[in-house]
Amino acid sequence: MHTLFERFKKSGYPPKLLNSLLFNRSHINDNDNPPGITTPLKYFSVPYLGKLNKDNIFNSSNMIYCMTCLDCDKKYIGQTCRKLKDRITAHKSDIRNNKQSCTLARHVVDHNHSIDYENVKILDTENNLHKRLFLEMAHIFKEDNTMNARTDIESLSILYTYLLSLDKDNNTHDRSLGVTI
Repeated sequence: MHTLFERFKKSGYPPKLLNSLLFNRSHINDNDNPPGITTPLKYFSVPYLGKLNKDNIFNSSNMIYCMTCLDCDKKYIGQTCRKLKDRITAHKSDIRNNKQSCTLARHVVDHNHSIDYENVKILDTENNLHKRLFLEMAHIFKEDNTMNARTDIESLSILYTYLLSLDKDNNTHDRSLGVTI
């Protein structure tokens, strides 16, 4: 049960709900009940989430992702149509080759820092390239602590920057953008 709890928690389920569903024993008939009186069984369904492991994340594609620097907590936000593991391999290659056009590589090389490749966050998924590029810009705009060049958001419309600024000022904890294009 504890393994299920941890897996569901990592998938974003609220811990309070998980405790209630997984560890609440009130639905089980026990010997403390008077004879002839039973507590009705309660049933619930849990959506099938597939294999809950990092392989699913690293084999996913068409996403906007976020990686954190282990030394300074700056974040890199990127997008890819490829599998995430292939994009991470390309980032590592850019670092080895000191590729100056990649802000992630410049950050690592210039500051002698390390990236947390094991805990990449998926911010959004989108199959359409233009929508994915827009979502990447919006996420970069909303995150103050990025190593991304601010030129990454130059083509973001003033209307969208205004709307995203309002959302940013409200300090919302929900990081999903909920933008329909």
